[in-house]
Amino acid sequence: MDERETPRSTSPFQEKHLTGILSITLVEATNLRPMNKDGSSDPYCKFKLGHQKHKSKVLRRTLDPVWKERFEIRVYSDSSSVLEISVYDYEEFGFSDNF
Repeated sequence: MDERETPRSTSPFQEKHLTGILSITLVEATNLRPMNKDGSSDPYCKFKLGHQKHKSKVLRRTLDPVWKERFEIRVYSDSSSVLEISVYDYEEFGFSDNF
């Protein structure tokens, strides 16, 4: 091995390296389906990339939410390349509904 070369790890538990930061700006949604008995919804969003998860604030009684929120997700060399974005209707008791 040449002295300029560095040995490569063959371990399945290789160190992960930060490759970037993904900046997400959640602005708004329009014409969401009414999920509550009163004809409104209580929407919020969830973002997932690999093991990292973020959740927006819940906006009460609206079908046209305006969040204007910003999230940053660190991207690592071993991260999933799929960003999952889901919109839910918040429920005080029980499970939240997925739009």
